[in-house]
Amino acid sequence: MVVVWASHWQTYLESPILDENVMAKNIYTSEFANRYGEKWTFEYDYAIGKGILKGSDVDWQSYDVVDGRASDLILNNEEMLWLRRAWAEAIAQSP
Repeated sequence: MVVVWASHWQTYLESPILDENVMAKNIYTSEFANRYGEKWTFEYDYAIGKGILKGSDVDWQSYDVVDGRASDLILNNEEMLWLRRAWAEAIAQSP
């Protein structure tokens, strides 16, 4: 299994970078900063089959992500595109 870690804040067009420490945890992680500098982190835990989203715009509270969408959270278009891409990458690598 390949687990991906984005070690820098990226736009949704950039590819994440592989990190051996994150691979050991069996978690896919992707980070993103929108044009306003708001930072977001998406994590998908393969062991429990769950995705969560946290962001500076929401005081780093956790929101469940199901089918590429964050429940009870309004995202702008670029944030939605990034989250859907990160979800698709995480699911594609699921065992």
